[in-house]
Amino acid sequence: AAEATSNPFALVYALFACGMAFRDTDTDRAREALQRGLAIAQNSGNRAYESHLAVTAARLEAEFGHPVVALEYASQALHVYHDSGNTSMMGIPLGVLAALFHRLKRYVPAAIIAGFAFNPFTEAMLPEFNTAIPQLRDVLGDQNYRSLARKGELMTTAAMATYAFDEIAQTQ
Repeated sequence: AAEATSNPFALVYALFACGMAFRDTDTDRAREALQRGLAIAQNSGNRAYESHLAVTAARLEAEFGHPVVALEYASQALHVYHDSGNTSMMGIPLGVLAALFHRLKRYVPAAIIAGFAFNPFTEAMLPEFNTAIPQLRDVLGDQNYRSLARKGELMTTAAMATYAFDEIAQTQ
């Protein structure tokens, strides 16, 4: 039905919904929907859904796919949010990055990024973030984790974006 409207937003929205709906049950279908939606969002200039699709694809790839691809999607979402000035949403791709860096045993950047990303919205949206934090506390020690998280918490938005992009580049 969305295809028949010839409305890029309607199609992007439908593909986003499909990606979300099949994320846990049919990852190939979800991946295809998110990738197609992302391309349409980019081509139609829909930066809001470009970022939503990229962060959703990052989560999918982090959990079920390829970590390097997840890093690329998280970077893309972070770029869109940062470049557009939507700093309130930056916690989501940063939370995805923190959880992914934890999974990749990059504990220090995971803790620093988690410190910046930690907020009620990130906690509510990313169960993987909530799982990573206590595990980071165990691996790093509570006091060391708190010190690293505080370092991230005190960073400016621009400094955190630069730090995250540098850590992504070092990981790829």
